[in-house]
Amino acid sequence: MNSKINNKGLIILAGGSIGHRLPFIQSAAVNPAMIPVGLRPAIAYLFEFYADHVSEIIVVCNPSSAHDIQIQWDIVSRAHHSKVSLKIIAKDTLHVLDSLRLASAEANHSNIEDWIISPVTTIPAVLVNPHAYLVEQDIRASAGWSFLLRNADQIKFVSRNSNNQSQSGHAFTGIFQVSKIALSNTLAELTGDDLIGLIACLVEKYGLTYQLADWIDIGHAVNYYQAKSKIVASRHFNSIEIDTVKGLVSKKSNKIKKILDEATYVATLPKEIQLWFPRQIGEVHVKDGYANQLMEYYAYPVVSELFLYWHLDLSQWRQFMSSMRRLLSDFKSHLVSVSKSEHDDLYLNKLMTRVDDFFLQVKNSYPAICNEGIVVNGEKNHSLDFLRPWVEKFCDQLYRQDDHCIMHGDLCFNNILYDPYGGTIRLIDPRGGMSSNGGNLHSGDIKYDLAKFVHSAIYGYDFVVSGQFKFEVHDGEYSYEIFSGVNSTTMLLLVDDLLSDLNVNRDEIDFIVALLFMSMASLHSEDRRRQVVMYLHGLSILNKVYKKYAHLH
Repeated sequence: MNSKINNKGLIILAGGSIGHRLPFIQSAAVNPAMIPVGLRPAIAYLFEFYADHVSEIIVVCNPSSAHDIQIQWDIVSRAHHSKVSLKIIAKDTLHVLDSLRLASAEANHSNIEDWIISPVTTIPAVLVNPHAYLVEQDIRASAGWSFLLRNADQIKFVSRNSNNQSQSGHAFTGIFQVSKIALSNTLAELTGDDLIGLIACLVEKYGLTYQLADWIDIGHAVNYYQAKSKIVASRHFNSIEIDTVKGLVSKKSNKIKKILDEATYVATLPKEIQLWFPRQIGEVHVKDGYANQLMEYYAYPVVSELFLYWHLDLSQWRQFMSSMRRLLSDFKSHLVSVSKSEHDDLYLNKLMTRVDDFFLQVKNSYPAICNEGIVVNGEKNHSLDFLRPWVEKFCDQLYRQDDHCIMHGDLCFNNILYDPYGGTIRLIDPRGGMSSNGGNLHSGDIKYDLAKFVHSAIYGYDFVVSGQFKFEVHDGEYSYEIFSGVNSTTMLLLVDDLLSDLNVNRDEIDFIVALLFMSMASLHSEDRRRQVVMYLHGLSILNKVYKKYAHLH
């Protein structure tokens, strides 16, 4: 960490409530820090962006969100191997300047001189310059935010509380960088409750200058979905443009094969099954090493976001299950042919290949993880090597032509778009079926799709992927805990009904879930703790199914 980093601090303003601005997120928006943006809450993006740029962070938040904020910091700091110190001030405040005064008083005890201040509802796109404040580079009409008017060499600040909100200007993002002395002195003299008033005083007294930047704002309903789409899609595509009026999204990706395979998968489905996927407009065009694709755009959240961060009631989750029941019934009504070798490749051969890769990845850090009799959460477990003969026999029993139908291939919560009010479902990112060498792209096993669904619904896959777990090793014994959320208990009750309606054996689904967790561990080598938890979780589930069958037979 260089001296420049050591001389910067970060203040995140995450107090109050903006639920009135984002009514569609229900009670999840009570704590601004935990506003969902895809699979992560807002504050996680700020932590990740600034982790390598500052050496101290102060967060002012509601008392009810302090624990969740600490969890998010633990996840990010572990990934970045960060030595940044975090101070959480958990206190109810009257307004944003009230929160900032608390943070300023704390910053005065630090030896850091310069501080970046940011509201938690602005996702940073660039690092603000010293003695500067960020305003949106585009000019547009305000929808309840403060903004800057530029006329020749003159600058005028317009508060969100002003009567001149009909004008257009550069939105103030809420981010600025200033010395702690300047901040403290100005706050002491200032009245009011709007940050723009503070900026006006800092400009007058200390010469702060504006800096143009993109504004990724999740604190206003008019901006939320556009900002979320930009953030989430940027992780999967090189560029993306969304036309919210026409409901179209234009994607550009250098993952040409993936885009072409997905387009072919959907285009060759039966017409009535294509309706479950966003429509592709025209053909995929490949040019200069990129695939360009135009598709229908749906602003629905993925179910993983709903599950992790929204507070849906029982009736809404029942409606979701009803929609899924109809979708899966449609899939199952189109029977296909799957060979035994394709079946074995999906369940057994992929497992063994990937587990071998996993053991090679962790052999130096966790050399005993493949041993017979390892202790996980206080329970002795058979190794996969010991269980292999039984696993092979169980896989043979799974092969039934009546279960072979159209398959999505990766039906986890993150690949299901869902409207929690209307009940509409759209599927994304299909992986296709079992067949290879030019065979049917859609051929698969309904149990595999159901297992993917269940490993999200019951077994905590989305919590693990988002880093919401604990993991420890003591004296050669492993322990882990996967966190749960407000929707977890409800989902547990509803899944068994779904499996029963589809006439599917729960033990078989649990067995496949175990294989999924164990086989996916090797794909997460960027986070050693996560991949070990995935493997151990799968091994534990597998042992439970084995013990049940060993007792019965």
